[in-house]
Amino acid sequence: MLVAAVVIPDTPALVPGVAGRADPVAQVRTRAVDAVRRALAHDPHHVLVLAGTPREPTSLTGPDGLRADLVPSGVPARAVPATWRARPDLPGSHEPAALGALALLAHAGWDGPTTLRTCATRAPTGAVPAAPTTSGPAPADPTRGRSRVVVVLAVGDRDGADDPSRRTWDQVRAGTGLTPTGPAVHGVELWSDPA
Repeated sequence: MLVAAVVIPDTPALVPGVAGRADPVAQVRTRAVDAVRRALAHDPHHVLVLAGTPREPTSLTGPDGLRADLVPSGVPARAVPATWRARPDLPGSHEPAALGALALLAHAGWDGPTTLRTCATRAPTGAVPAAPTTSGPAPADPTRGRSRVVVVLAVGDRDGADDPSRRTWDQVRAGTGLTPTGPAVHGVELWSDPA
C-alpha cells in the first residue's frame, strides 16, 4: 500500500559536496530533505526509489537500505558530510539519477528495506516507454499488498511531463488515493494519503 511519495529532481548535486564549494541547489535540497522526512513519518515498511537511466533498466534491493556510490562519479567520500553517507557495507548504486534520492534517505535516517528501479529515459520515436523493467526475474512489487510503502521518484526536467520517470510515477500513483500536500516548490513534491 502506497502511503506517501516524494518527487525530487534527479540531480546528484542534491548531495552536499558533489558540486564542490558551489551549492547551486541549497534551497532544493532543504525542501527535499523536509519532504523525505515527512514521507518517512508515515512509518513505511519499504521504500521504492524510481529513477531514469539512459542504460538498460535495472533493479537493486537492500534489506537495510541502499548506498549512493559516488566514487565512480569522481567524488571522494570525504567531500560528502558523514550524515549523507549510508553504511559502506550496503549495496550501492552509481546511477546518477538515483544518487540524490539514496543520499537523502541516508540523511533522513532510513535503514529499512529499499528497492531502486530504473527506467529507460529514451525510447524509439513515437514509442511510449513501459514501466521499469529489470534484468533477471521480476522482483515483487512492494507497492502491492499490506506493506506500507513510500516512493521517492527522481524526475528529470529534460522532457517535463513527457519524462519517462514521470509517466512511470503516474502509473504507480494511479488508483492509490494519494494527493499532493501542496504545490511543487523547487521541483520537489510531496504526495500522501489524506486519511
